[in-house]
Amino acid sequence: GQAVTITYAVITNQCLAAGTTIINLAQLEDSIGTVLTRTATVTVSHAAPEIPSAPSPANGAINQPPDIRLAWFSSTDLNCDPITYQVAFGTTDPPPVVATGLTEASFNPGLLMPGTTYIWSVSASDGYTEMVGKTWSFTTIVERLYYLPLISK
Repeated sequence: GQAVTITYAVITNQCLAAGTTIINLAQLEDSIGTVLTRTATVTVSHAAPEIPSAPSPANGAINQPPDIRLAWFSSTDLNCDPITYQVAFGTTDPPPVVATGLTEASFNPGLLMPGTTYIWSVSASDGYTEMVGKTWSFTTIVERLYYLPLISK
């Protein structure tokens, strides 16, 4: 005749697609044989991918080589949807989009101009939601010219 609270945990596959329904059925029997049945229904929500972070080169870095490769921390998606990246890169703010559909967390912008500040950002998409990362910048090393004296004999 007294109320009872029962607490339990359920572990599910982390990679369930958004919209998946989980039905949890609990049956309890008391000491006189009465069976109590309860269900709990949960629908898996869509989880957006993580925002790209941890840029390489670091934001504000100086004296970077002109053949640098851009990289960032890979995004994850709790529904395990495949993630693609879009890179915006250039010398203007905001920079133009230069690459889409990348599956690796890196991008080679090609040979860069010396002594130039570049601005870039990365977006991650799981096909449902696009998460736009922060805008970062770095400056390439200034080209130095060395003059050697001519020696005449």
